[in-house]
Amino acid sequence: MAVTLNIGLNNTTHMSQKSAINAALHLIGHALVRDWKVVDVAHDKAVDREDTLVVDLYTDVTPSQVYRVAEVLAQDCIAYLNDSGEQDIGLLIGPRASEWGPFKYEYFRLIDGSTPEPPAQ
Repeated sequence: MAVTLNIGLNNTTHMSQKSAINAALHLIGHALVRDWKVVDVAHDKAVDREDTLVVDLYTDVTPSQVYRVAEVLAQDCIAYLNDSGEQDIGLLIGPRASEWGPFKYEYFRLIDGSTPEPPAQ
């Protein structure tokens, strides 16, 4: 694996879930997308579980691309994990990312629905 995004889909009241998925994939760039799947995720600030679009990418994307997806989908932030280097890079990117605190491995999902192993301390 290299780069994976987790994009929440429950906050897209201005568009259907299918439209939100299509918009996200378009803004990311279809040619960059290796695979995608919708999985069920729960996190500490969620009132309920949330459908989450998990996107595996062939190559990295810019933070501004990810930020734009968050804006268009009216999401606070998008979780980003790049584990292709010597050290994992886990970020929350979006207009209200700071409200969610740091990236948390236990809430992140891989394409198969599993949680990635955090790096050894």
